[in-house]
Amino acid sequence: MDGLAGSDGPKFETGFELLDKGLGGVKPGLMLLMDEDSQRLVNFMKQVTDQFAIGSSFRCLYFASELPKAALRLRTLARLSAVPISDLERGRLKKDSPEWQRLDAEGRRASDWLKRVFVYEVEGELDLVFAGELIEKLLAESGDESCVVVIDSLDKVMRGGRSSQGVVSQLKTLADSLDLLILAATTDPTLLASRDVDLAAIFRGSEGAVELEVLKVDTDDSTSVTFDYEPKYCRFTER
Repeated sequence: MDGLAGSDGPKFETGFELLDKGLGGVKPGLMLLMDEDSQRLVNFMKQVTDQFAIGSSFRCLYFASELPKAALRLRTLARLSAVPISDLERGRLKKDSPEWQRLDAEGRRASDWLKRVFVYEVEGELDLVFAGELIEKLLAESGDESCVVVIDSLDKVMRGGRSSQGVVSQLKTLADSLDLLILAATTDPTLLASRDVDLAAIFRGSEGAVELEVLKVDTDDSTSVTFDYEPKYCRFTER
């Protein structure tokens, strides 16, 4: 009983050392991340999803509204192998070139944890009831106590006349009822003020150095981390 009383439940690591240190790990709940640059937002969401999968045995379910599964996989490979995404998208690599060899080696190394990343392509509007059913199925099949759910465009979830506060409340209820972490991206800064958000994060800056500020809503404590952002590799590196 003492062990149960001292348990804080599952925690997740973002894979960014300074960010994890500042946050003390990420607990189940709802985290919103805002950026005016939707492409930069997608790149960050995919990188942090991959790093969640690398840092734990939990599955990650990625709801993709911005890019198809194949395009997201290319961005992962570009980041890992330091091969420009434009070269991958246009098929410019020559077989057995140094770039090709790096790509092949990194792809093989990633094969194990990539099995824990499930991408669902959203066509049109995401039905949150269906999303909940898909999450429950993933948990049942894996036997895991929790998982990470990533929504790369909360703005598209809110199409069809649904209120933003209503959608955020539904996501919070889903996170709490299944004891999981939901990370959702938005270009709308007003959503960060929602009473149902546990962590509110915002990107600031343009090319090169960008700052991510994360606010713990229940305590008003904040953590700021600066990244070097390299769009050609779809990669964020802590400074």
